Amino acid sequence: MTRRKQVRINGLALSYLHQPAEKPDAPKLLFLHGLASSAATWQLVISALGSGFDCYSLDQRGHGHSDKPAGPYSVEAVAADAIAFIEQVITQKAAVIGQSWGGNVALQLVANRPDLVSHLAMIDGGFIEMQLDPAATWEEVSVRLAPPVLAGMSVDEFRERFKTWSLFGDNPAAAEAVLCNFLIDSENRIKPRLSGENHMLVLRGLWEHRPSQLYRSVRSPVLVVIAVPPADRQYAAWSSDVKTEMIRRLAKSLPDAKIKYYADTAHDAQLHRPAQLATDLGEQLAG
Repeated sequence: MTRRKQVRINGLALSYLHQPAEKPDAPKLLFLHGLASSAATWQLVISALGSGFDCYSLDQRGHGHSDKPAGPYSVEAVAADAIAFIEQVITQKAAVIGQSWGGNVALQLVANRPDLVSHLAMIDGGFIEMQLDPAATWEEVSVRLAPPVLAGMSVDEFRERFKTWSLFGDNPAAAEAVLCNFLIDSENRIKPRLSGENHMLVLRGLWEHRPSQLYRSVRSPVLVVIAVPPADRQYAAWSSDVKTEMIRRLAKSLPDAKIKYYADTAHDAQLHRPAQLATDLGEQLAG
């Protein structure tokens, strides 16, 4: 049974979900969500993994049920929270799995403290290095990737729009997981748990991050999942050419990394392909 718990780390109350394994010596897994997301978005994967793993999913600072300071939100600062979480809560080596921005946080964690990590999995992230796009500027990125205005939308409208916004279609389980990223008021209207101001601070931290400078610090086995959307549904954060260059640099620096491509898959692969991802994670951890 999954339970929500809280721990005080680096002066912040951080919330997390814990699904214990049947056996106390089971492998430990730490899941890190993406920007404007939450720990709940990992629950479909964790359920698919079953009871053979001791699973922790963290609401990172500013997100979910965790404290929401005015800063800092650099990838380094957020990774420091995850490092302290492993030390204080998990208390032994763990496999670290991060999606999108959470993949970059996971990479930074591994680079800073390789002794705490048994395996690294980066799900359509970890390699995000937006400044590899020669045409990109922070001014342009800050406008293009600003959070959408969703506050005030009714829950029912959100559920209906979700079917067309994403590749998931009519997928109530994914929709309910994404709804956990929002507060719901007494009139059944949503408000993002991550404030607009903090969203932009996280985005600026991601803009400044340089994963290509960290790859050679990684010592653990690595799984990289690349979500490939249909040709008519390209992800707006970067072009396919820029993403290809990001992946090329990763593969060159981490030649032993296992790279898997998921065709016709949304950026949030943990919600779109939870069973497939659980299988690939299980195989990686068993290898």
